Amino acid sequence: AVTIAQEVGDQWGQAYAGGNLAKWKADGGLGKQAGPDVRVTERIADELNDANLIGLTGLARGWMYLAENRIEQSIDVLTSVKGLGDDVHQHHFIEVYMGLALFRRGDYAEAAALWLESMRNALAVGHIRGAAGSMEGCGYIAERLGLPERACRSLGAAELIRSRTGIPLYSFWIAHSKQVHSALRAALGPAAYSRAIAAGAALHEEDAAIENAQWLQSFSHPETSR
Repeated sequence: AVTIAQEVGDQWGQAYAGGNLAKWKADGGLGKQAGPDVRVTERIADELNDANLIGLTGLARGWMYLAENRIEQSIDVLTSVKGLGDDVHQHHFIEVYMGLALFRRGDYAEAAALWLESMRNALAVGHIRGAAGSMEGCGYIAERLGLPERACRSLGAAELIRSRTGIPLYSFWIAHSKQVHSALRAALGPAAYSRAIAAGAALHEEDAAIENAQWLQSFSHPETSR
């Protein structure tokens, strides 16, 4: 797509495809190779003064920094483009990765608030797989706060939605997922862990969204996250 856009002189298309190519590289462990794609997207976004492209550039850089575990830089760049443009899908992606970066930093209340906002934006455009990212995050926070059964319900619901939509975890989440599931299995024992995961997977998507939204709301209060 980048090549075709270049050939026909479509700057916007070149920038949009290049920004998504950079994200693909970052997710695939090729973050350093994504730099040239991001820089081209940045240049065109500035020339066109296009808010959606500027937001895409920030999201791509945020992924690059997350891939390298440069948490503060990821938070800074994602914060700088939050809410830019009119692409609601992009808004919730930016918010969900702000939440993940904040979670990595240990700011659970702020992460919960961002994941709640991301879930609302995802559901506003009928993107249940986007909402599943916030459910996954809700499970991570619940585990850290000593709520293992609640964490399993969130993770079970998120996992089923990913399975239904055929969109697995992006690479940035995999280490967290493995650590949390291992901790929950140890805390509850294998049988209780499996039952709790199954209970979450048995929820209707609407019920899972409501339940996780309520929990994220409660986690977003600082006194709750201590």
